[in-house]
Order: sequence, then C-alpha cells, then structure tokens
Amino acid sequence: MYPDSMFFARALFIQLFVCALIIAALWVIIRTAVLSALRKHAAEQRALTASVPGTKVPGA
Repeated sequence: MYPDSMFFARALFIQLFVCALIIAALWVIIRTAVLSALRKHAAEQRALTASVPGTKVPGA
C-alpha cells in the first residue's frame, strides 16, 4: 500500500505526536500541582501574618 519510507515516516509522526501528548499532559499536571502548592503556601503565610498582633494584613 505505502512504500517503506512512507510507512516509517508515518510511524515516526505517530510516535512524536503521542510523545507530545504525554509531555503536554505531564506539563499540565505538574503546573497545576505547583500552582496549588504556591496558593496553599500563600494562604498559610497570610494566616500566620494575621495571627501576629500588631501587624496589618496586606490589602485590608
């Protein structure tokens, strides 16, 4: 049906496409985890700052 070179080119394209999908999925998962951790850390810092008497909460 296809010549050998066409078969290998198609197989390589499919491999690269699948690899790109996996990398994109990992990027989204890692980015989401990092942003979530940063938000949690910021909330903890705000809570600690607010609990210290005599300090002003930023934005309040």
